[in-house]
Amino acid sequence: MKLFFRPRPKVICGAIALALCFFVHVTTLHGADRPLYFLTPESVDVIALLPAPPILNSPEQRADMVSVVNARNACSSNDLAEALEQDRGLTAFNLAPFIGSYFTAQQLPKTATLLRQAQSDTAHFVAIAKANWKRLRPSVQDPNLLVTKPDLDFSYPSGHSASATILALILMDLNPEQAGQILVASRDAGWHRVQLARHYPSDIQAGRVVAQALYRALKANPRYQQELAEAQAEMAAVKAALAAPPPAVQPARETEAVAH
Repeated sequence: MKLFFRPRPKVICGAIALALCFFVHVTTLHGADRPLYFLTPESVDVIALLPAPPILNSPEQRADMVSVVNARNACSSNDLAEALEQDRGLTAFNLAPFIGSYFTAQQLPKTATLLRQAQSDTAHFVAIAKANWKRLRPSVQDPNLLVTKPDLDFSYPSGHSASATILALILMDLNPEQAGQILVASRDAGWHRVQLARHYPSDIQAGRVVAQALYRALKANPRYQQELAEAQAEMAAVKAALAAPPPAVQPARETEAVAH
């Protein structure tokens, strides 16, 4: 089995960690400034909702780190490829491509807009929580774990996990017949973050808790209800068009011979 954990000199690791600490602080502050589409700042109190993450250097924190290292080293090539694709940008369409060939932003513009806006609202609340607890990512605590360039924000809760969960909950409303697959895909997306050493398992769980609370708030919002209904109608129309039989081809009529 290929191991991805490669030690680096401690001096270098310390310098990298200090630099990343500065960048994650600045980046997280800007994340909470993003506009809200459906919710208000009072919709969910994420600070009251979540427990504090494990304390630095505690047995719980060390166990969290062991889980990260084990997940990273056991990551298959297929999981790594999918994790890296979603690391570049998680969308509903690379989360659940199995929904069908029609499931694209081009085919479903209203659906794509709904999902993107819900995802953006989720990121707003995640950024507030990250800025409150300021938990450093595993790959910032130990740059030996870096796989690609570092994420420039804090670790708790996981934004990808929250985003995957909110997308999945909405997609399950739009495609209840594929709810099982969608749920599995969302949980895999969260675990990929551990495999990349972007997050601890406790970050992933916290992201799911935030998303579930935000989903309940979304369901009570009239604008969201309207746009969800429009997305459902759009998806139903596309599915119906795909299921409709092709128009019958009329056979060519033979030219009748005219007797003169």
